[in-house]
Amino acid sequence: MVKKPSGELQIVPLILMDRDGVLCDNRSNGIRSYSKFKLVPGLSKSLKKLGSRSLRVGIITNQPDISRGLLRRSELKKMNDAIIRAARKAGIGPERMTIKVCPHTNEDDCDCRKPKTGLIDRVMKEFGLRPGTTRFYIIGDKLTDLQTLENYYRQELLPRGIPRKSMTTILLEWEYGDQSSERRFMTVGNARVVPDFRLGSLESAVNLIMGLERGGPERKS
Repeated sequence: MVKKPSGELQIVPLILMDRDGVLCDNRSNGIRSYSKFKLVPGLSKSLKKLGSRSLRVGIITNQPDISRGLLRRSELKKMNDAIIRAARKAGIGPERMTIKVCPHTNEDDCDCRKPKTGLIDRVMKEFGLRPGTTRFYIIGDKLTDLQTLENYYRQELLPRGIPRKSMTTILLEWEYGDQSSERRFMTVGNARVVPDFRLGSLESAVNLIMGLERGGPERKS
């Protein structure tokens, strides 16, 4: 929980990001070794823009190859450490960024595999954030990423009377994104998941968020 100098509660922007296809190259069969890991061009530049604001960044990623025995945790740590180094270089310290990983497959029936909301819960807990004083953004290259925040809205925000405008979903459609059939519209209950914005780069997504935080363009319907 963050307070203003006056003691009033402050609204904290939380930017949730997928990892593969947003911060690093995405491969159809997964990234299974650090030697194949490649950060997207301009990552430090994009993160630097976030470093100038008092917001939080939560990277939430499914890595089922751990459970399948195809990805070593030591290799995963090397990859995530590379992202952390880029963030530190951009001025984002550990108190403002965290990486949460789901190592499970669908068969494990966990509570953290996206589009379930367990990873968001862990990010919120680590930062000490509350739904009513958090403004949510999510950046993903698949509709399942965006569905995670839509699920969180239905489970945690809507029952508290928190309006949908407290969150913004951004789908990246670019060369690092997954062009598979998983891009189809997905459903949450009876609602279709439709991105608030479709953009062509991480930098454009960050620029959009910064503009919204300054009271810029309204969310698309």
